[in-house]
Amino acid sequence: MKKVVLVTSLASKKSIMKYQKLPLIGIERGIELIAKCNLPIALGIGDFDTLDYELVSKYLKPNQIVRLKKEKDLSDTEAAVIHMQKLGFDEIVILASLAKRYDHSHALLLLTNKFSKCKIYIEDDNNFVTYLAKGSHLIQRQDYKYIGFFGFPKAVVSLDNSKYPMKKMKLDFTTTKAISNELLERVVSLEVHKGGVLVVQSKDDEND
Repeated sequence: MKKVVLVTSLASKKSIMKYQKLPLIGIERGIELIAKCNLPIALGIGDFDTLDYELVSKYLKPNQIVRLKKEKDLSDTEAAVIHMQKLGFDEIVILASLAKRYDHSHALLLLTNKFSKCKIYIEDDNNFVTYLAKGSHLIQRQDYKYIGFFGFPKAVVSLDNSKYPMKKMKLDFTTTKAISNELLERVVSLEVHKGGVLVVQSKDDEND
């Protein structure tokens, strides 16, 4: 797996520092956030409607900048995911915030399914989200207390080694019966018998 990190304008310093050993790609103001952490910026991507292009050129060389058209049918983040796939990356961490604008958060969740051929994670200080298609998967417990599952859009799943085991449980995107579960082991096995599932590891606040 070839892994890369996309830093959006809502990424926290804590999350950026966590991935300082991986290539950091700044999206719009994410470029400035990486610079403030005194870390190297591998690439800058955006249409630069929220970050002045002259400022971007102070941080990056011309061959490190991917300038997008201002009028387009996709977000800067989605365009960045597409560009990373073209560069051969098949594991993409998106550092953002799922607690701000819901339309942006929902769009990020859709990316995990739309680009399911690569592994996409969405992360902020309180959440770690990914999508898993039909098949057997190992889930590694991150530094979050809870785990929840949503059919995306529908799924049948089984999970052992959790506080509330699931045996061929049917889920859809409106089902809430599989939230607030807890993993009992550092690594557990999840079986997605049908469909696909959104996996959400979370905690109440940064001090949990």
